[in-house]
Amino acid sequence: MARERVWSPNGLLVAAGLFCLLSTAACLYFSLQQPWLGLALSTNEATGMIVASAPLPDAPEGGTIASIGGMALEATDLVEDPDTLGSDAARDRFMQRQGELHRLLSSESVAVTLAGGTVATLHPEPLRPVLTLPPSFWVQVLSGAIGFMVGAWVWCFKPYETAPRFFFLSGIGLMVSAHAAAIYSSRELALPTELFIPLSKLNATGTGLFGLAITGLFLNSPAKLLTRLWRQAILGLLALAHLVALLDLVPDSRTAVYGLIFVDMVLILAAIGAQVRATRGDPVGRTALRWLALSVLVGTLGFMAVVGAPVLLGGEAIVSQGYAFGLFAVIYFGIALGLSRHRLFDLGEWAFRLLFFLGAAALIVVLDGLLVLLLQIGPRSALGLGLIAVALIYLPLRDRLWRLTAGRRILNEDELLAGVTGIAFAPNLNDGQSRLAELLRRMFDPLEMTVIEAGPEAPALTEDGAVLLWPATRDTPAMQLRYPWSGRGLFSAAHLAMARRALALLERFQSGREAYAEGARAERRRIARDLHDDVGARLLTGMHEAPPQARPLLREALADIRTIVGGLTGEQRTLDRVLGDLRHETVRRLEAAGIALDWPVDDAGDARLLDYDIYKNLSSVFRELVSNLIRHAGAGTAYVRVRSEADLLVIEIADDGIGLGETAPRETGGNGLRNAAERLTALGGEIAFPSAEKGTSIRITLPLPAPYVTPEQGVQSSPAAP
Repeated sequence: MARERVWSPNGLLVAAGLFCLLSTAACLYFSLQQPWLGLALSTNEATGMIVASAPLPDAPEGGTIASIGGMALEATDLVEDPDTLGSDAARDRFMQRQGELHRLLSSESVAVTLAGGTVATLHPEPLRPVLTLPPSFWVQVLSGAIGFMVGAWVWCFKPYETAPRFFFLSGIGLMVSAHAAAIYSSRELALPTELFIPLSKLNATGTGLFGLAITGLFLNSPAKLLTRLWRQAILGLLALAHLVALLDLVPDSRTAVYGLIFVDMVLILAAIGAQVRATRGDPVGRTALRWLALSVLVGTLGFMAVVGAPVLLGGEAIVSQGYAFGLFAVIYFGIALGLSRHRLFDLGEWAFRLLFFLGAAALIVVLDGLLVLLLQIGPRSALGLGLIAVALIYLPLRDRLWRLTAGRRILNEDELLAGVTGIAFAPNLNDGQSRLAELLRRMFDPLEMTVIEAGPEAPALTEDGAVLLWPATRDTPAMQLRYPWSGRGLFSAAHLAMARRALALLERFQSGREAYAEGARAERRRIARDLHDDVGARLLTGMHEAPPQARPLLREALADIRTIVGGLTGEQRTLDRVLGDLRHETVRRLEAAGIALDWPVDDAGDARLLDYDIYKNLSSVFRELVSNLIRHAGAGTAYVRVRSEADLLVIEIADDGIGLGETAPRETGGNGLRNAAERLTALGGEIAFPSAEKGTSIRITLPLPAPYVTPEQGVQSSPAAP
């Protein structure tokens, strides 16, 4: 199998730049290699005669010109584009007159006769001065060059993909059409027929190629419309129609040319409409389509409105064709901006940096030429001044443009460090996950961000940059980020490098935190052993020797010691065990106070594991509420109901006593309720006092960790405690 040759984007872009310079130089050469009278000619709209505003030897104020070299002038002799004439016969007559006028102007001297009979003898210059070229010439040359170079820039980085090829073809068509028109539309009076006719054909060829390429672009991008055979058939028929019109194989080729431009516009609009339907549910494709369509429609519809449509209807162009070509430059300026903001053809950021670099080089050449031609400065001095101007003006502007287009708001090192530190030292898993989500949102502003079960070992890009995968760490889950910058772009290699740097920092901090935590755990285990072996043993001995009324207090103290020891050793407890212990303890306390307890045995929760800080604070809050009930409620029966709502534990405690009245949620005798509320708030929970017909009603809500699901059984259970 033959190996496909891979071309260097830099080499292709340099070759395209040289070709563009060659085409621009050809425009200048053919425009300047013409006889020059030095007359500013225009058409008097009232009389239809040609007027010279420049002074003549015997007519300092100029005047209406009746003839040149004995040949009477007509208003159509100054028409910019012969295709705007009424018929093929009128165009052929125009071309014949252009040849005759050019032959007369090529003489050493020519007689110019004014309408009043005054005759002035002029000696045409063999070459036209460059400074006499009108602004419309430069508008057309620059519009063609911009279209060609932007198209080449896209194609150089994706030379084997369909959409960039069509886009490049449109740039070629624009440059061929604009550069050919620049020569004949900016002539002083006449061009030789052997030059004018090929230029007119080149203009028509470029116009047809542009329309054909833009149609092909929207048939293939962002989505491929129809089948490949249908796309080829549409483009083949359109190319054949343009060729027939170009070869004058139809009775009125002028109408055919502008009619085909209208057909191109209809096909482009139809393809855009079909793309709108095809990109539903695809934010990236819809964004690319919106920007491409807007840029193309502004230029092409604008040109049709001011030039194509009036001529097709038998009138005159509203705006000079030379200036109307500037509308096509809008297309490529807009697409160049859209490329950097929305990745219309998915180019890397280094492509944009290369474009800015080449822009600086081109600007130096342009400034150098202008300084030499306009100010007559020496070449060395001009080059030095050009370098200074680029350094002081272009480079700062380039950085500004980069930030506004390709550059995104990237977190600096301090912000990244603060965000990663907050995740690594989060007080609990839920808080750590929320802090990670916030950091990723600040880094990339994704349109979608979801937790996934399995992620890669390192950050990775998938789906051509639409998705970034974030791996799981010790305390945070794997994440999937889709469509960064709220769907306005794709992830790049720079974003992937930023994600890897953030992950490396996070893992480093988590490792340091684990080392610190292991040292703290060893110290807590030592304290736990001392409490269990010394304090616990003495309390147990004292409980057997103490009087009966003191034994419940000692029993509760032993229970607290066991809880504290369990917490110090990092023991986890299941929710059903914690609730079971609380129920058993509450039954004994209420019985001693003469209060009945209504707490169904099946209200015991599930088997999910709770960390020490959760079950310790939950037990302390519940005991405080039971103590308040015993001391202040004056109740005969207490009611406890427990339920789980998703990952939220809800406990409701009620009694049939006198109630708290206006004192809720305060406690007149101390800070018990306030402390309970603070404990729950620290865990993300809350305490509420719903209204009750009799007695007091208290509701505790507390977020819980998600239950563990075994992959084999798919049922909720809890792994063994460490």
